[in-house]
Amino acid sequence: MRSSRNSYRHGLAAKISATEDERRKLDTLARRLADGSNDYWVGEAAIHAAENFLYLERVKTKKAEVIESLLKATSAEDFQQGARELAKFETYERKARSRWKRSRRDLEARKATAIEVV
Repeated sequence: MRSSRNSYRHGLAAKISATEDERRKLDTLARRLADGSNDYWVGEAAIHAAENFLYLERVKTKKAEVIESLLKATSAEDFQQGARELAKFETYERKARSRWKRSRRDLEARKATAIEVV
């Protein structure tokens, strides 16, 4: 059960559109990814891809913070703890990158089969 709470502990469990600024980023990115398509399913796939991209960015930011704290470690124990945290973020990043790639492929497939309404 402990592993199910790791994302909360690392600050990654919050919804991507939790703040107004994040909602704006999500909306802007989704519109760019949709390339002006007015197809409903392209829009949905674009939103999903944007969420995955922003999650990947969040993971990378947190990972950078862990690396920074690792560089500031003053004892061997602090360094080992930081190295363990870094290993966890490597896993988060790998999974987030995989989700981003998958959602991007889905978006491209949706664009290829989209029916544009004029």
